[in-house]
Amino acid sequence: MVGLVRRFALLALVAIGALAGCAQPSGKGELVKRYDENGNPYWVREDKPANAQANNTGPTKNEPGKPAANGNTTDPEFCLLPPDANPIAASGLKVGSAAPTWTLKDLRSDKKYSLADLHGRTVMLVFWASWCPACRFAAEENLRPLYNSNLSVKESKLAILGVGLNFNDDTAAAQKALAETKNYTWPLCYDDGGKVAEAYGIGVTPAVVVITPEGKVATFGLYRHDWASRLDAYLTQSCVAEAK
Repeated sequence: MVGLVRRFALLALVAIGALAGCAQPSGKGELVKRYDENGNPYWVREDKPANAQANNTGPTKNEPGKPAANGNTTDPEFCLLPPDANPIAASGLKVGSAAPTWTLKDLRSDKKYSLADLHGRTVMLVFWASWCPACRFAAEENLRPLYNSNLSVKESKLAILGVGLNFNDDTAAAQKALAETKNYTWPLCYDDGGKVAEAYGIGVTPAVVVITPEGKVATFGLYRHDWASRLDAYLTQSCVAEAK
């Protein structure tokens, strides 16, 4: 009889443990500090075995490296790296190299933008065309929310600039008309003559190039699906978007 009671008690403990584990799906993982090839720290989520907790030497709940529930942290080292570059989007670029310079004029206001004038800010160039369905999707699903979010950041360090391409004989007039119809509020320029696209090796749309405050290429890729979401997460970090 005693053995039977013990067996039922053991089964009950196992069931309770299984239910408790459901509150923390293993897919979420744990934030772990890693370093890139240049020695720069970043954080990633990694799944860990249940018995690895005791041997964990990373940040603990009360240590400064642990981010809060909203993703922020008091640790100045906490800043995710941008997603890996995709050479299909910009074959003329290399991460870490100096970005080719340019001067472009806004389609609507005639205001001029140049890479030199934006020195000290992270620059996001979005290469697009008015006939491109994927560009319209990216504009609504990613770019508009990102731009609106960036507007709320006081003295933002992030500059977002749309660069219209002349691919398939697309024109500045067509892009301006679409921007007005769709109410695209971010700055939009036209790469007249295709010099910027040629310098950056742009061959597809929607393509994005991110340039560091120092004028170096941070990353580039197709502004779609998971890559776009990871890029948006990188750009909205306080270490990237907020003024120091």
